[in-house]
Amino acid sequence: LEVAAPDDFAVQLSLAEHYFHQENYKDALPRAMHAATLQPDRANTFLLIAEIRDGLRQKPEMIAPLMKAIELAPDSYEAHLNLAYASHASGQLTQAANAARWCLERNTNEVFAYRILASVARDEGRFDEADTELNKALTLAPRDVDCRILEADLLLYDRKPDEAYQRLKELHEEHRETYRFLGALARAAAASGRIEEARQLHRDLDELRSTENKMNPEVTPGRLLPE
Repeated sequence: LEVAAPDDFAVQLSLAEHYFHQENYKDALPRAMHAATLQPDRANTFLLIAEIRDGLRQKPEMIAPLMKAIELAPDSYEAHLNLAYASHASGQLTQAANAARWCLERNTNEVFAYRILASVARDEGRFDEADTELNKALTLAPRDVDCRILEADLLLYDRKPDEAYQRLKELHEEHRETYRFLGALARAAAASGRIEEARQLHRDLDELRSTENKMNPEVTPGRLLPE
C-alpha cells in the first residue's frame, strides 16, 4: 500500500504506529513525520512523533512536536505531561515546572508531576522544596521506583547514605532488572560503605546493559512516561 499510495495518511500513520510498537523507531520516524505533513491538524500524530523521538533518545527534539500538539489541542493532558518530562530531560527547567503545574491544576493526584517539580527544585538547589514535592508523590505512590531513586539522591546530598541505601534496598526484588534502579542502588551502597555489594551491583548493571544491547543494538530502551 505504501508503494501504491505513498501519500495516503492512513497508511503512513499505520506503519508509523506499527514500527513504534515494535520499537523500530528508525523506520517509524519518517512515516510519522510524513503523516504529520499530510494531516497537519491532528494533534495525536505529533504526540506519536514525540514518543518516537524519546525512543531514539532525542529528548530536545521531543519538545517541538509536543508544543505543536498543545497548539492544536490546548487541553491535552497527555501533551502537557509529556512536555514536563521532555523539558526536564532537556534542561528547560522553567518550562518543565510550568507544564507540571498545569497538570496538577487538573489532577492533584498526578505523581509524575510532583516528581518533576521535585526534580526541578533539586536541580535548582532548592532542596527543602524538593523534599516537600517529593513527599507528596511518595504519599500517593510509596513504592514508585523513580520517586525512590530521587529520594535516595536527596538523602545522599543530605549525607544520609545508610537511609538512602535502605529505602532503595526495599525495592530490589521487584526492580533487580531495572537499569536506573541498579545504578542508584550501587551509588547508595558505595556511599554507605557496602563496597562489595556495590561492585556486584555494577556487575549486574553491566550484564543487564549487555543483554539490552544484544536485544536492540541501535537504541537504549526508553519510555516517554514512567513505568
